[in-house]
Amino acid sequence: MVNFIIKSLVIIDYESQKANKFNFGDHTNLIISATNTTGKSSILKSLYYALGVSLKSIPDKWDIDNYIFQIIVKIDEVEYTIERHNKIMSVKDNGEVIIFKDFKEYSTWLQNVLKMNLTLVNSRNDNFSHAYASAIFAPIYIDQDSSWDGVLYKNTFNDLGQYKSPNFQKDVVAYYLGLADTELKEYQQKKTEIKQQLNYKKISIDEITNVYNGYKEKFDVSENVTSNVSDLENQVNEFINETNKLSMAISKSLKKISKYTEELDIEKQDEAELTKIITAINERLEKIDYECSYCHSKLTREQSLTRLELNDDLSEIYVKESEIKQKILILEDNVGKERSYLQSLNQKFVTYKERISEINEILTIKDYVNQKVLKELGDLRRQEDNQYSMLKRTDDDLSKSIRMIQAELRKTRSALSTEFEILKNNITKDVRTTGITNREFGDFSKVSGSGTEHNKSLLSLYLIYFQLISKNSAYKFPMTIDSFTKNELDEISEENMYKAIREYFLTIPNQTFFAIIKDNLKYIDCPDANVIEVEKPILLSEKYKELSEKLFAYTEKN
Repeated sequence: MVNFIIKSLVIIDYESQKANKFNFGDHTNLIISATNTTGKSSILKSLYYALGVSLKSIPDKWDIDNYIFQIIVKIDEVEYTIERHNKIMSVKDNGEVIIFKDFKEYSTWLQNVLKMNLTLVNSRNDNFSHAYASAIFAPIYIDQDSSWDGVLYKNTFNDLGQYKSPNFQKDVVAYYLGLADTELKEYQQKKTEIKQQLNYKKISIDEITNVYNGYKEKFDVSENVTSNVSDLENQVNEFINETNKLSMAISKSLKKISKYTEELDIEKQDEAELTKIITAINERLEKIDYECSYCHSKLTREQSLTRLELNDDLSEIYVKESEIKQKILILEDNVGKERSYLQSLNQKFVTYKERISEINEILTIKDYVNQKVLKELGDLRRQEDNQYSMLKRTDDDLSKSIRMIQAELRKTRSALSTEFEILKNNITKDVRTTGITNREFGDFSKVSGSGTEHNKSLLSLYLIYFQLISKNSAYKFPMTIDSFTKNELDEISEENMYKAIREYFLTIPNQTFFAIIKDNLKYIDCPDANVIEVEKPILLSEKYKELSEKLFAYTEKN
């Protein structure tokens, strides 16, 4: 089992020079405040934003894109520090700071350290792709703004529309519950590939047989066929057209490499200039000359900062340095890809030229008859037949393995369905709702209704799946409920819903986070909980210096 714990969260507003740090317990964490709109949701949303998700909604005046977030997590006793500033994700892994060029690269790293291989169907092309952080955390975070529209998990985060619904909800929950067997997916993927190969082989065998029989009948020969001169001439013309296209593509690729290289040189020059500025500030030098990266004139530190549109503040300078480093990574990646592409174009160009020369030699032999060609064609047909038979045996073996795994999964699904029904009966009785009486396990269609009854039905479903995932998943991840009071509740309904939270959420063995105002603590009997009391202002100027010095850019230089 993979155990994932959030240890702490640091939030830094470098423009206003304010910051704060929040430490969390390994089990129950209550985020409390005297009243609403104090900042509880800001803290919980920031937790998942720092982990790389795209938030659907952001609290008013919470300038999340301009803050720096640093979160410490423990995964199977190994601590990682993850840092996010807007679209820049970085992590300290085994003492080394890694800056990711995009969220895809970060999500790949995250799945690797979590020992996950979660793939989901893309809504654009129906292909499977590795899930981003938002999809990974969607079933274990209930947002007070976007999780109560009636469809479970679909709208929790902003970038979940890239996955096909309701496949997305089913596939993620199935993965957590062990129903999306990785071995089964591999077998099914392999079987699809084998089916395609079998189809191609069948077409190839039919074509070879038709050519073989047609030539044999026309020329009354045994194991013999001649080249079709007209076809060869058409091939020459086709290859000439392709070489012309390749020449144009090579020219474009060279221009791209030149452009990327020029941009890369500029970014590296700016990085070098920033390094000088940081060194000067750290050594407390009052005046020092800098050479301009472009015109090579001498600049003071103040002039150099002005050219880079920066203030004489280490935090802002470090942020700028991270942005430049990310650009350098992307540009270096682009140059490498373009050079590989150029190499492949050159190889194709040479191949076409060589083939044109070979065909031209054949075309000069008008009475070309090769007695061995038909025999070679017959050998090829027999070879294709043998390969087809081997593929068919492999396909049969895969079908057998798939049936065995599916049989085991049906047993698991049946057990989960039974557990679902038991939890549904108990939770809906405690919450006092009949809104999901006919709802079955794995049904993620929209929950009907409105008002308090709608909230009760959704809360019941969320609690059921929290329980199922906590008890049956190989991943022990933090679970969060921001709030469930999207509508005005009567006192009895509110009390019943809080008691259900206490009974079916705060008692699970995973780390949990729950936001609640002080007046409602009377419903939550949880004396061992770690309590984080939120007051305004959330960020404090007196904590800025200490916490800003924990940033990767600062610690790397000192």
